[in-house]
Amino acid sequence: MKEPDILKLMSAITMTSTTYSRNSSAFERKNSTEFGKQEWIPENDDMENIFFEGFFDPKADVVPLVLALLIVFINIFVVVLIFRKKYLRTNTNLLLWSLAMSDLLTGVVSVPLFITCNIIRQSAICIMEEQMSRFISASIVCHLMSVTIDRYLAIMHPLRYSSIVTRSNCILVILSIWLISPIVALVQLSWLIPYHQHVEAEPSVVTLQAESIYDAVFLSLFFLFPLVFMSFTYAKIILEIVRQSRNIHQNHHPTFSNATRSRIRHERKALAIFAAMLLTYMICWLPYFSIRRFEYSGLPIPLIYVIFWLRYLASLLNPCFYILGKQDFRKAVCDNQVKLDV
Repeated sequence: MKEPDILKLMSAITMTSTTYSRNSSAFERKNSTEFGKQEWIPENDDMENIFFEGFFDPKADVVPLVLALLIVFINIFVVVLIFRKKYLRTNTNLLLWSLAMSDLLTGVVSVPLFITCNIIRQSAICIMEEQMSRFISASIVCHLMSVTIDRYLAIMHPLRYSSIVTRSNCILVILSIWLISPIVALVQLSWLIPYHQHVEAEPSVVTLQAESIYDAVFLSLFFLFPLVFMSFTYAKIILEIVRQSRNIHQNHHPTFSNATRSRIRHERKALAIFAAMLLTYMICWLPYFSIRRFEYSGLPIPLIYVIFWLRYLASLLNPCFYILGKQDFRKAVCDNQVKLDV
């Protein structure tokens, strides 16, 4: 089988989540000098006789392993920080704590499953890895939407904020996110049976149709809609902040001006942090889900690996944004540093 035919076959197989995980790892390594050993696959038109051995390739697997360690460290740090510092236990930070727990699963579960799928390539493992990717991506965007709504209510309806955003309502939102996200991910199991889906088998027409519909719905609900909704919400918040700033300059009341300026400055920084988190989510996850629906045989194999690694980067950057950007988190980090110095 010539290499163009191999790439064509690879692209056709990668239409399903199970075969996609396999093709992104061992199969491409065997046909690339950039990653792993180069092994020649014998010519054979019978798909059932083609077998790809999985193996651990440091060039391909060390990067996600390092990301996993960093993800686990930084998110555990956030979880412990919120647990130890009482002033961090605000409703907004409770949402961020839940997001950190979700991001923590990337390093603890998702990355190990991805590498395990690469090595032993059992269908059940590969499908589990795909389900975790779906769960984490859905969870991240749901948390970001929740935080966006929280900031919208705080700025647009400050007098009613404390009565709407209560601790019980916040916990209810978190429980809803942790219920919706796995349901959305596990929908695929209605047409993908882990122990009957061979990793080397060509997907059936029914499976391809189901995957196409599922991907279209998923991209619409967890990419396009959140992007439009949060962009519109951020635009309204920015306009409100500009209006309040203009009123401060017009009133020239020192006491009112100083207090309101401080609040507006705080909200502006928080808005920039959450907007950066949204942009990071789109950059890190959109290429991974888009590549499932498009021909990628012409892409360089290192670029394909980067796309797969990129989805893990969001779980590392999210906690970095609010640790470095939010004043209360910076204060908590500095307090810990002072205690260590003492």
